[in-house]
Amino acid sequence: MSLRPIRFAILILALSISACASAPDLSPPTPVTPVGGSLPILGPSLMFDPIGPPTGWLLLGDRDAARVGLSVTRRNGVPALRVSAAPSDGFALLRPVDASPLAVPFLDWFRFHTSEVTGPPGARLLVGFTGSATNREAPPPFEGLPKGLRWLTVPWPSTARPIAQGRWIRESADLSVLHRRAWPAADPTRTRIRFLGLTLDPNAAGSPDLLLSGLTLTR
Repeated sequence: MSLRPIRFAILILALSISACASAPDLSPPTPVTPVGGSLPILGPSLMFDPIGPPTGWLLLGDRDAARVGLSVTRRNGVPALRVSAAPSDGFALLRPVDASPLAVPFLDWFRFHTSEVTGPPGARLLVGFTGSATNREAPPPFEGLPKGLRWLTVPWPSTARPIAQGRWIRESADLSVLHRRAWPAADPTRTRIRFLGLTLDPNAAGSPDLLLSGLTLTR
């Protein structure tokens, strides 16, 4: 009996196993849901790699600009995500979630304020919603974001009083209120938060850097 057919079969099996082992996982990340009324979105830990984000994160858009603009650092002992406003066609670092803005409406975070900052950061927090139809759809911040969602950039809080420089400041936004203002015809009971993260749009070059920590969705 010739061994050639057996050897050929073994070779095909080995190649099949190798192909399965090396095939990239192209399935979308599983959305995370709040537990106990709170959902941590971004710490970050010092091991977090925004350019090659871990399972459960998406980096979309201009990856060359993201390599220049995204990094994890430490400021006053606190790990932080730094977003530098380099010239860009726009990119977004997003985490898929599944939450109701009525149940967990508040997005909280800490932002570091330095004495050099003279304006708002070039990067902005970004939220993707789904839900009932509305006749007031807004275009996404840049091409390349998932289709069929309502994208909202969260404005940085403004204050009439001076902000202490060189320290972390806790800030917050009510996503249910922001969504209602942007899409008053949408049914809030059918609205879901599907993505949370941040974006750097193409017009942000030259803006101050963002130092962000402790991004959390809560009630």
